[in-house]
Amino acid sequence: MDWGFPCGLQMSNLSVQTKTVAKSGKGYFPHLDALRGIAIIMVVVFHAFSFYPETPDQTNLNRFLAVLSQGVPLFFILSGFLISLIVFDDSKPFAWRTYTMRRFAKIFPPFALSLIFFSIRDLRHSQFWDISTLVAANLVTLPNLLPRFNAINPVSWSLFVELHFYLVFPLVYLGLKKVTPRFGEILTIGVFVFVPLLCRWAAWNSPVESIGERFFLISRFPCAMDYFAWGMVFCYLQRNHRDKIGRELLANRVASFGLVLLPCFVLLFTFILRGYNLSSTQDLAGVSELCRFLIGLIAFLLLFFSNVAAPTVLIDNRPLRYVGLISYEWFLFHAGIIPWLRYQIGHVLHYSFSPTDSAISFFILTLVSMLASLGISAAIYHWFSQPAMKLFRKY
Repeated sequence: MDWGFPCGLQMSNLSVQTKTVAKSGKGYFPHLDALRGIAIIMVVVFHAFSFYPETPDQTNLNRFLAVLSQGVPLFFILSGFLISLIVFDDSKPFAWRTYTMRRFAKIFPPFALSLIFFSIRDLRHSQFWDISTLVAANLVTLPNLLPRFNAINPVSWSLFVELHFYLVFPLVYLGLKKVTPRFGEILTIGVFVFVPLLCRWAAWNSPVESIGERFFLISRFPCAMDYFAWGMVFCYLQRNHRDKIGRELLANRVASFGLVLLPCFVLLFTFILRGYNLSSTQDLAGVSELCRFLIGLIAFLLLFFSNVAAPTVLIDNRPLRYVGLISYEWFLFHAGIIPWLRYQIGHVLHYSFSPTDSAISFFILTLVSMLASLGISAAIYHWFSQPAMKLFRKY
């Protein structure tokens, strides 16, 4: 997801510039927008259609939806690759001001707008001072560091993980590069692989009262940092062994194999979740760590699309790449828009917005609300995020 990375081609230009830009080394890879599109659709479908099950079939459906949440790690791994292209670039001194401003210009304006949106929604149930305090805590990512602070936007925990990565990654690399210039990249990758593993081992073995608390520990900083390491490894290979991994036929076959593995992964873990007692910490740890490894491996294979002008119909798909282009805005706003719209439309039309009452009306209302949230997010991207980004990047 590189939400802090420039991706400014408009949809009309995508098909013309795909073959040249993807190989130009300028930092924009059109086909990775399609992967963002796949990732955000997985996440939005998970959030939009999840419900409290009352039958075994509904429970199995919810398990399938739960596996779709693995679209979030796909974003992390894409960011690991794209940010590594900037940080590992030794052709010029690392410019902290430019790096920070580009991340800020892309991330902060829509994030601040989403905080305002959710704060106004919650003002009916909370005091203004409490909301203001919570907004300030969210602006400095405290909900991912201290569990007593709540995230105003329920999906923003993953954005906070991204922000922590953006800050820590260059600090670690530049520090190690001073000590060992020759092995700075390898040692940095090692830090982002082994430190999260050790932290998660401690988190799995720590005494906590609930599964929710344990997942808070293993999903935040620094336990989630090894997702980014997959992208860092691919960047290292591309920088140092491009002649081997950049062959078009090989890259296309490897990436297409990853594309086939992704739905297989979703189905596999849907069945795995049926057979395991996830109230057991040992089972939960085993399933979680296996899931992390497999989604990381699949995303690593998908990154090979960055080396080729992909002939795959799904990846060379302009609407899907457009969805990827506006994925950040859709990610930030869908969790607030979809349930509200579903309720309002259902109330006006006297349709049931509960899947336990009417599965068909729930599906139709959710799908309509999901598409509406996509349209609203597109408007925010074009009329707010893009102008704000251009304004901030002037400074």
